[in-house]
Amino acid sequence: MKLLESINVPSNDGPKTIELYQGDLTTMRPWEAVDIMVISAFPNRYNTGPRTLIGAINSKGLSVDELARNPHEDLRMDFSCWISKPIGPRIRLRGVQCKRILCFEPGFRTTLDIQESVGAPVYERVNPLDTVGDIFRSISPFLGAKDGYTTIAMPLVSTHRRGVTAPQMLDAIVEAAVQWMALGLPLNKLKIVEPSVKNSVHLKSQFSTLKRRFSNHVLPTSETQEWDLFISYSHKDADRAFEFVRELKHQKPNLRVFVDRLELQPGVAWQYEIYEALDKSKKVVSFLSPSYLSSKVCIEEFNIALFRQREVGKNVLVPIYIDTAQLPTYMKLLQFIDCRVDIRDLFGEASKSILNDLATE
Repeated sequence: MKLLESINVPSNDGPKTIELYQGDLTTMRPWEAVDIMVISAFPNRYNTGPRTLIGAINSKGLSVDELARNPHEDLRMDFSCWISKPIGPRIRLRGVQCKRILCFEPGFRTTLDIQESVGAPVYERVNPLDTVGDIFRSISPFLGAKDGYTTIAMPLVSTHRRGVTAPQMLDAIVEAAVQWMALGLPLNKLKIVEPSVKNSVHLKSQFSTLKRRFSNHVLPTSETQEWDLFISYSHKDADRAFEFVRELKHQKPNLRVFVDRLELQPGVAWQYEIYEALDKSKKVVSFLSPSYLSSKVCIEEFNIALFRQREVGKNVLVPIYIDTAQLPTYMKLLQFIDCRVDIRDLFGEASKSILNDLATE
């Protein structure tokens, strides 16, 4: 593969890179190998045509359809992705130089309305550009874990017959990757690969523009932090989140609190603004409840705050338990403030505790 351009992403655990290549993902040489290869497909449809990436993978003796039937983890209902079990060394020697495959299937999304009579979910159409972040959410549990995965390769996913152009997808992938890397995702290298020589010329120019755009990305410091607190909550719990903010403001009127509904202007690129606010907040207060756990945006905010906490070595994340929910194991391991009973009185105590912590920093 031919390296066209790269972007260096600063992070607290060292520099990371996003690279643009022209080449074939299924003919990588051993020294070009990555830990995870990302591919894309229509939901449950694995096109084996000779000009498709899946078809090329199949020609190497690896059936994507079989991998999908027995994945290591199926995250399609929540994050539009599934990840395969480990790829054997024989397949890797044939050119599929990765340890696992993650398949991105945007559109595999359920509405809250379930047809109980037939037991089948009701699907809704999803724009791939709106779900690119799902790729990084899905991979995050595997990166830096016991397997030590730190590298990914991917094409410009979901651009074939989906009404999404390659430039649009390149913008979305790079922006999401920069934010996740800078915020602590243990991804050291992302390779974006374009097979067409002709298309790669235009994409290289666009990638260079993105490089200039993100060259001034600054890691958050005490000087750049604009907010004291970021409030992470499900909009279904908005009344209680706002009540907590009022209590905080009552105790400290000049407290700088970021609440999305109050701070985001109509029409802004909300995801980027959220990332920026998370970057520039001293602490992130999360309101744990069943609706919080069912929101991919809330989980993303929680995980980003957790990454920051691990990087800086001090408490950034302040979970407040407001409704009993089945917490994932990694959330249970964190100390939280329990406000499930007598919530108004406990909110007052929780506010004092948080303000005291801010005062000692």
